[in-house]
Parts: sequence; structure tokens; C-alpha cells
Amino acid sequence: MKKLTRGLTLFLAMIMLVGLLPVPANASSYITLPPSTSATVVRVVDVNAIVVRTANGEALVRLIGVMPGGSQQAVNHLAGQIVGRNVILNSDPNLPIQPHGRWNYMYVHLDGRFINREIVEMGFALFNDAHYFTMYFEQMEEAEYIAGLVGLGFWATDMRQPTLLRHQDRININTATQWQIYNRLDVDMVLAQAIVSYRNTHPIRHVNDLVFVQGMTGEDFARNRYRMGVSTNINTAAEDELATMFTLATARAITDSRVTQGPFTNINQLVGRGVMTQLQFNNAEHFISLEDEYTIELYRPSFRANINLASQMQLTRAGATPAQASAYIAQRAIMPLRNVQDLMHHAAFNTQNTNAIADNMRTHTNINTAPRSEIESLFGSTGITTANLNTAVNNIISHRQNNYFGSVEEFRGFLPAGANFDNIAPFIYVDEPELPWVINLNRATREQLEATGMSAETARLISINTQRGSWLLPSQLPAIVRNLPDHVMRHLSLRTNINTADQVELISLDPSMTLQIVERIERYREEIPFGNMAEVQRLFDLMNMRTAYNRFAPQIILR
Repeated sequence: MKKLTRGLTLFLAMIMLVGLLPVPANASSYITLPPSTSATVVRVVDVNAIVVRTANGEALVRLIGVMPGGSQQAVNHLAGQIVGRNVILNSDPNLPIQPHGRWNYMYVHLDGRFINREIVEMGFALFNDAHYFTMYFEQMEEAEYIAGLVGLGFWATDMRQPTLLRHQDRININTATQWQIYNRLDVDMVLAQAIVSYRNTHPIRHVNDLVFVQGMTGEDFARNRYRMGVSTNINTAAEDELATMFTLATARAITDSRVTQGPFTNINQLVGRGVMTQLQFNNAEHFISLEDEYTIELYRPSFRANINLASQMQLTRAGATPAQASAYIAQRAIMPLRNVQDLMHHAAFNTQNTNAIADNMRTHTNINTAPRSEIESLFGSTGITTANLNTAVNNIISHRQNNYFGSVEEFRGFLPAGANFDNIAPFIYVDEPELPWVINLNRATREQLEATGMSAETARLISINTQRGSWLLPSQLPAIVRNLPDHVMRHLSLRTNINTADQVELISLDPSMTLQIVERIERYREEIPFGNMAEVQRLFDLMNMRTAYNRFAPQIILR
């Protein structure tokens, strides 16, 4: 994913090392410190900037690995800890020495305490990941992770609530009754009923799926997100959570068994230990696990299809309505589809029915693991006979039972007569998807557009098009875009999935999207994907990037 060069990262880091804070008056009177010294803290300028006094005069010090822009509460806290105290200051051998009279980048130690790490770990500041090359970078990164995990300071008002609360007062949203949902979550009875109605037809694979429930607002979701689970860890779940899956007596039997016989090593031990009946287990097995899981796989009896290649019949067999299947085929003729939600603004789609069929649709197919129906869909638009199709698919499945495909090229020899390998190859992969890098057509700069292979004049005309920014469907694109060759179109997207987009695509969203910002997004979504746009907005607010967020928010999707 991280394809940008180390040199670019260093360049961005150097930018971050200068000019981030106003320099106090009479800065020229401040001295340059030696690599290691002791000093008395005179005052705190910001959460990452202090003034110290030594025998030779006063010096400006910035805390290595700490971002500027702390709250007044953070500044007051830091001042209360170190002002008037004697501290040990050490530079980092990997940071350049600052010119005389400017900031000294130092580590601050007080009575054995590492102040740089402490201020980040307490949530009073964000860590400065532009300092990736410094000695304690990993420590500082870990400090912020802990602050976010526990919900301290900056992170206390964030959508991501303390991890410590995730196993307390939590329910299994796939099995809890309407009354339990109403009683245990901050929702009214109407919304509780809507959740139950929704899951009756759409079992909830990830809590993020709940944003598609009728009546579920972003605020509702944010308040309750970490009080809901789709899978219950039978080795750690509290009795109350287990009771949202089973009777209270069974929940107590599970917790008792963990104490008397140790942790479960297999979910089937729930029956083997006599904790529950086989029927109870069969009804619950999809929603229980031996570790914390945020996404579950559910067996779906319907077919699966590759939306970039399947026929109308195959798409409807996988759950699309005839109108939706027609929309897929019409839109992909203009440019490849990157996501099922690429068509959300089409009249044939809405949030609920799109989410319902999403699990049965793929934009790219792993030829080593895809089910038979998805393999069949790879040849859906070729018009080959049923007999030829069945023979080819049988050969493919037979081959991979004993010998997985080692490359996409190897697949060429298994195509039925009439199938064009060059049309299929861009949408299949082995092991890991080797997908083309993409940029956001609505937001990319002229230079980024040129990098896709289009001419400089075409890139210029697209960049100044007054309608750019409102292109949500391939059919809305002007002729100058629709006539681009396939090898260029494969590098373009209309909307960006902020939960899955790589660095190149994220950077294309806005000129302000530096590598540092992009890597922060990647870390934020790593544990649990963004659940709603309010959460995305909150992260950009923390980074003082609301204006930039407002510019590209219309082009963001979450699934």
C-alpha cells in the first residue's frame, strides 16, 4: 500500500519541522542548546513548545514527536508538571541541528518521566508522525494508540469509545430481542424494532451495516457503536452479553464453565460440556467465536457474481433486480465499477437494497477461491454456449482442487471458446488482488490526471470542467472522459472508499492530503473501519482540516 518513496516522506518531514508555531518575540535572543543538557522550564508556549533557562541563557524547545495545537487544558497540564522544574534535555541524532536562535528539538525528561511520550499517552497531544526517523518514533506511536484505545484527552470526545467498555454492557445485535436492544442501547422502541426487522432479512456482518437501518441517524450509530457486537467471544463476554444470545441460565452456565473447566478451545465444546443443546448451538453458531471479531462470514444460499463481467441473468441470480442488473451493465460499459456502491445514485438503488446484495457481488474475483457461480459470471458477457461454459468451469474447479493457479496468465488456458482473456484479466487475481492504482476523477489535480496516461490537454480540460465534482455515475461523464482509452479509465474512480482506498487515491482527494495525513487515516481505520461520515468528519476536525473535508466529502463512501 505504501508506495510513496522514503525521499518524499523525508521531504514532508522537513516541512513539518519548520514554521508550525509562531516564534516568541525576540527569538534571536534565544540560544542553541548542546545535544544533552539540563535546564529549568520557564514557560509553556504550546503542548509541544516550551522555553527553558540554562546558565548561558534562555532557549526555545520543541518536544520531538509531539504535534502542535494542544488545547488550553493540555497546555495548563503540561505547565503544571514542568514549569519551574529542572529537566534533562536530549536531542535526537537523526534530527538536524537547528540554526542559532531557532527551536531546539529535544526529548524532555523529568525525574525519570519521559514527558514527550507522557503528554501523548494522556491524550493531551497527537504524536508527530513526520518524525518517523527518530529514535523513539515507535514509542510515540504506541503512546497515541493507547490514548485512543482508552479514550483519553483528544480521544475522549472522539467517536471511538474506550476499549475497556466494549465488553461491558454490550449486546449481540444479531440475537438480542427488541426489548433488550431498547433497554441496553440508547435508542427508542421504534428504532429497536427497525433493527430487528432489518436483520431478519439482512443478518448483520459488521456493526457498520447498521447505518443502513431505516431511521438510524449518524448520531444514533455513534452513541451505540461500541455497545454492539455481531459476534460474541464466549471466553470473555460478560453474562449480560451472553444473555442477549441465550437464556440467563445458559449464560451463567457458560461463565461457570469457563471458571471450572477453563477457556473454551472450540465452540463445539458448548455442547460437549453440556452447557447447551445442539439445537441452541445450531441457532447461535454464526454469532459466537473464541476471540474478538468485528466481522463475521455468513452462509448465503444465493449466487455470487462479478459485477464487471456477469450477464443480466447472473446478476439477478445473485440478488440484483432486473433494473439493477441493467444499471450495472450500462455503467460498466463506460468505466470499470470499483464498488457496489458506485451506483448508489442510480434510480434503481437505495441504501438498503444495495447493502442487501453487496455480499453477493464482487468487482474482482480470486480465481483460486471463488465459488462456482462467481467463476461462471466471469464469462457472462461472452455469449458462449451452456455446454462450453459448464465444461470450462468444471475444468477450472478440478484444476484448483490439486494445483492453485499461480498467475492470472495461467488462467488463459482454461477459457471456453469465445471468451476474450484480455477483457477478463483486469478483473481477476490470485492470492492478493493486483489492482490498478486509481485517483479520484472528481478531485485529482491536473498533474495527477496526466499520470494516468491521458494527454496534458485532456487533463487540463477535465480539471477546469465546471461540472467536475458532481460526477457520481459513469453515465454523467462528459464525452471527453467517456472517450478515454480503457488503460486510462482503469486508473479513475468517481468516489473514494475511505475504508479501503490506498495512499495514491487518498492523496488525490485534495492538495492538502499529505502523506502524514494519509497515514493517520490508515492507522485510524486499521482496527475498525469508519462507521459513518460523522466519524470521518471528526477525525479531520482533530487534524484542523474541516475546510478540506468539506471539499471532498461528497466523493467519499464508506463501504
